[in-house]
Amino acid sequence: MRKKNRTWLGKIQRILICAALALFLATAVIPSTPCDARRLVKPEMVLPKHYPDGFHGFGHIDAISRDHVVINDIGYRLSPTATYNTPAAANVPTTYFRQGVIAGFLVNPQNEIVSLWLIE
Repeated sequence: MRKKNRTWLGKIQRILICAALALFLATAVIPSTPCDARRLVKPEMVLPKHYPDGFHGFGHIDAISRDHVVINDIGYRLSPTATYNTPAAANVPTTYFRQGVIAGFLVNPQNEIVSLWLIE
């Protein structure tokens, strides 16, 4: 009888250890916030007063077209109503944004860039 109880307790112990390990791995892999892209970051520089308090992201523009931009090797879709802003003026032509410049951006819930802000 005791041997049966030990075998049964051993199986339960192994199941509980496996369940705890699976729960730990699931919490380590799944991000704690469903949308990390919404967190605003601010470059370590003084920005003009008309600039937002932070950006959803910023970096070097690697490529830009009418409806797509690559920033720091990550591709983003541009909203059809995207605006382009520089330290001197708001709503400027896209020609200010070319490969190599540093820009910040804000995204909408569809993860499309709705505004680009020239930083350097």
